[in-house]
Amino acid sequence: MNTTYSNHLDYEAQIEKIHDEFGITLKQDSHENRVRFSIAHELGHLFLHMGYIIDEEKWNSTNIYTDSVYYRYGYSVEEYEANEFAAAFLMPMDIFIQTAEENYDSGQYNIVNIANAFKVSTEAAANRGRWLGLFSWDK
Repeated sequence: MNTTYSNHLDYEAQIEKIHDEFGITLKQDSHENRVRFSIAHELGHLFLHMGYIIDEEKWNSTNIYTDSVYYRYGYSVEEYEANEFAAAFLMPMDIFIQTAEENYDSGQYNIVNIANAFKVSTEAAANRGRWLGLFSWDK
């Protein structure tokens, strides 16, 4: 894997196939937590949508892979899948539930503490909790 940084990206990250390998380009000034999620998100594309290691035929037939037109903004099925992959990768279910329980007091979860425990944004932690059915989608 080749990871590079660029000042010219309009989005957080991009993955591309380079011969029989892949590279991830990241936005230069992203916060460390955002970089972690972006790399995990791009790995979601790599495995789920490009077939790397999982589907040799799909991988071999992929010459150029481009994220959906909306990139990291979550407006496509691919982006949703890559986001869910990243969240599960960085915040495994059992550990997330345990951490959430440890940060539950007076009827509320402390999202900041949960996010800090996994070194992700509060938005990523809140979404993971929603996907697992711990947190309400209403908030």
